[in-house]
Amino acid sequence: MLLKLKPTLTSKRILGAAVVLWGALALAGSQYFTPELKEGSLDQNLIQNVIRENRDQIRSCFEFALARDPAIEGKLVLDFVIASSGDVSAVAIQEGATMRDAAAQECITSAVSGWHFPKPEGNGIVRVSYPFTFVQRHP
Repeated sequence: MLLKLKPTLTSKRILGAAVVLWGALALAGSQYFTPELKEGSLDQNLIQNVIRENRDQIRSCFEFALARDPAIEGKLVLDFVIASSGDVSAVAIQEGATMRDAAAQECITSAVSGWHFPKPEGNGIVRVSYPFTFVQRHP
């Protein structure tokens, strides 16, 4: 008799809700199984050397913004991650930036994402916060 029961609309809804709930729990639980990223180390002077070598890219982004708005200036603090390969794996601008030109910000984050640093010691990642101040030089 139990084998001859046909699923009702209510039982289908319960089964569907259970599947959705199980999926949500599986996604929420996955955070506990994500391996921690190992921190590496990289000499501050090496980081600054790469930034100096590439500062013309940042300068051209600012000059691009100046062409649109000659009064633009301000500060950005970039947070970026140097992967174990030396490549930049993530770039973000900290909240509170006073140089708010969206196109310039996109140009800058795009430029930084293409930089290459020496491989960090310990085969881990290195997190960097670096401030950039943009002021117009008057002749």
